Amino acid sequence: MVTQGMLRFASHDEDLAMVIGHELAHNTQRHIEKSRVNAAAGALIGGLIGALAGINTADLGAQIGRGAFSQEFESEADYVGAYYAARAGFEVRGSADLWRRFAVRNPGGIHLAGSTHPSTAVRFLALEQTAAEIAAKQTSGRPVLPEFKAPPAP
Repeated sequence: MVTQGMLRFASHDEDLAMVIGHELAHNTQRHIEKSRVNAAAGALIGGLIGALAGINTADLGAQIGRGAFSQEFESEADYVGAYYAARAGFEVRGSADLWRRFAVRNPGGIHLAGSTHPSTAVRFLALEQTAAEIAAKQTSGRPVLPEFKAPPAP
């Protein structure tokens, strides 16, 4: 989410391009829709378990379902978002620095057990790898497109 705090925190346009690319990737990769489906499935399963146990567990099931792939979604949004930023003409080689600076400012967010987001260190390393992948494609003249294991569902 692009917030006023993030706008103030961004030290240059490349940071904003990465944040906007990340949020755009959540939309193009259908993360919100998939999260809703996961939440509905979790609520159903939680409700069934609760009915058998005689307690209401549907809300807990929905919460667990909603978070089922959240770190995966965040990692994918970082990856695809970096490609969007690069294709828009922004330099992404220093993009991992955004997370280094974020970790310095918010050391408690470096790793939170059960977090919906990957640890800052994991994000930093993944973005460095993504930036190197993009640079290699740019240097070799290959299309600057993300590598997917399988295409996103329509």
